[in-house]
Amino acid sequence: MAMQDALGPVFAYEWIRISRRWQLYAIRSAFVATILGALLVVWATCPWNLDEADLQRLALFGGSVNWAVAFTQLMSILLAAPAATAGAVCLDKSRGTLLHVMATDLTDAEIVLGKLAAALAPVLGLVFCMLPVMMLTSLLGGVDPVTLLGTFGVSIGTAVLGCTIAFALSVWGRKTHEVLSATYLILIFWIAGLPTAGTIARRMGFSPFGLFVTALDDAEAMNPFELLTPTYNDPASWHLMRVALFLGGCLVVSTLLVWATIRRIRPVTLHQRVESDDSPKSKWRLLAHLRLPTLLPSPSLDGNPVLWREWSRTRPSRWARVIWFTYFATALLLTSTALTDVLSGGMSESTAVVNMFLVSVGLLLLTVRSATSLSEERTRGSLDVLMSTPMSTRSILIGKWWGTFRLVPYLAILPMLVGAAPCLLSGMWGSLVLFVALILGYGAAVTSTGLAVSIWVVRQSRVLALTVGLYLAACILWVVLAATTFPMSNIGPFVLIGSPLYGPAMTTLGFLDSRPFGPNDLKDGLFIWLLCWNVYYWLLAGILFIVSCSTFDRCLGRATDYGPDDPADRGLRNLLPTFRRQAPEESLASRGASEPA
Repeated sequence: MAMQDALGPVFAYEWIRISRRWQLYAIRSAFVATILGALLVVWATCPWNLDEADLQRLALFGGSVNWAVAFTQLMSILLAAPAATAGAVCLDKSRGTLLHVMATDLTDAEIVLGKLAAALAPVLGLVFCMLPVMMLTSLLGGVDPVTLLGTFGVSIGTAVLGCTIAFALSVWGRKTHEVLSATYLILIFWIAGLPTAGTIARRMGFSPFGLFVTALDDAEAMNPFELLTPTYNDPASWHLMRVALFLGGCLVVSTLLVWATIRRIRPVTLHQRVESDDSPKSKWRLLAHLRLPTLLPSPSLDGNPVLWREWSRTRPSRWARVIWFTYFATALLLTSTALTDVLSGGMSESTAVVNMFLVSVGLLLLTVRSATSLSEERTRGSLDVLMSTPMSTRSILIGKWWGTFRLVPYLAILPMLVGAAPCLLSGMWGSLVLFVALILGYGAAVTSTGLAVSIWVVRQSRVLALTVGLYLAACILWVVLAATTFPMSNIGPFVLIGSPLYGPAMTTLGFLDSRPFGPNDLKDGLFIWLLCWNVYYWLLAGILFIVSCSTFDRCLGRATDYGPDDPADRGLRNLLPTFRRQAPEESLASRGASEPA
């Protein structure tokens, strides 16, 4: 208690509040379960049994266990660290409690450092609790103590930097899911974007810009995954020096972000209090009108008013526009590079990595959006107004579902082009059609999951955490199943197609016919497995939607008598939106004229 008082009243309050929430212990349990899953994968893929074990094989096994634990720990930190601080400031701004805190005699430094330290402490606790476990793996042999120390330093630096980036963005952001999406994009560009930029720069022949390529190589060397294991024949002192530089760089960047946050938290909070997100006086007014081109005409107001509102009236915020614009700009660059390689005769696996990025990152952003399509209205109270209308529950959920799912076809265009390039040589057009349908199936399942969780869970932060967690579980679950159940079988690659992360890569490899798992194994059975996974994901999306409709009234306390029959609730065919060009004034006038006096 003395330490809490020494760090200030903000830290004491935040730490007591965080420690009393069950989510803290649920995250710890999930972290331990993830580590156990990684150990299970290593054990199942071990090509020897205990009767044949010797010191050399035990050393190899110990090295595999250490690498699996370090890799899983770093992945968990990259996902959990931003989520711990993404809503630290923007939630208090939306509730108005931050203004009350600023009215006290507390300084901006006490507010920022107290809230950041309280959110960072559980994340650092996960890192420190794994150090004894990793030290025990050295008893098996094959583990260098220098590597353990380097892994610990890399994990500390990544955790501090991830928490600080999300906390700083939370000051300028207005919504938790937008801050979290922006933080994930920054981390993805740091880890995957810099190596890709270096590869593209070398292929484009930037020889006059040797300094630029060298800078990219140095930045790529600071990749945390590259620092998990030292380079072959790299002296221990060099590896520790690289880790020390990485840790120092993370701390310096974090310090600068904290300093900027302290300087700007009060003016930004007061400015956002009096200015709307899309104010015409904003300097971002040109960005306020940036929207994706519509592939279909606007739906009819009479067919489904909720869908018409989602389609026509609801515009994404400035942060959402920047996030999606950044994603599509990066996706266009990667797609052009992949198409150039394939059409020039190159059959490298980088094309599969491009499709992996396009689909998995796009679905991650869609997951965040689907989790907030209904929960935001529930938080603002506008959902209560919507439930008081004569519209049926199913018509409301149909409008919400289609309002989110309409982004999925945009996510499938570029992966379809990347997959169509090798199909010009292989002629696998049927598999290409099923591949596009599978991407749509991924998106349908993600949309239904976000809609269902937002109905069953009240708080928006929990909805966001559960939805993102379920998406990541779907990405990893099939990998664990393929590694444990079919470690030495040709079925394993086809099981990976069920993962939204590895599925696009496996399918693209089948188009390229690179034969990484045996002659024609991936190509011959690709059509059947794509068909099976399509049935699975579309059936899952339908079941989740039906369950959402059946539990909506009970979870939100809505009466079952909706009044007159809703035209959007007549039969299964009305699950599809009605696209019709009709003036809203005419439709409302005709509806009023048809009603009895």
